[in-house]
Amino acid sequence: MITIVDVRDAISRIQQQVQQTAEDLCARDGQLGDGDLGITLEKAFNRLAEIAPTLPDDLGKAFAAAAAAISKPPPMTAPCNTAMTGTSPFSIRSKARCQDREK
Repeated sequence: MITIVDVRDAISRIQQQVQQTAEDLCARDGQLGDGDLGITLEKAFNRLAEIAPTLPDDLGKAFAAAAAAISKPPPMTAPCNTAMTGTSPFSIRSKARCQDREK
């Protein structure tokens, strides 16, 4: 039987793995998409790790709280790749945010 302790442990382990692989995920996503997968997952699991200690013991309520915590519209994420060369507002903001992340 899965308990809230198992869920909290899984969140922690996945967060650590995502942090270790975020750049690679961005690079791979950049080959097919906008290159922000690693950043998106990192933000989501960082948020889940923040709320994990406060998740209720009832798994249904815990999953609902977790979903609510990460489903708020986040600020636009920046692609990790450097392939974006456009001059649209999206491209300019994306490049700036990626550069900020790399600092």
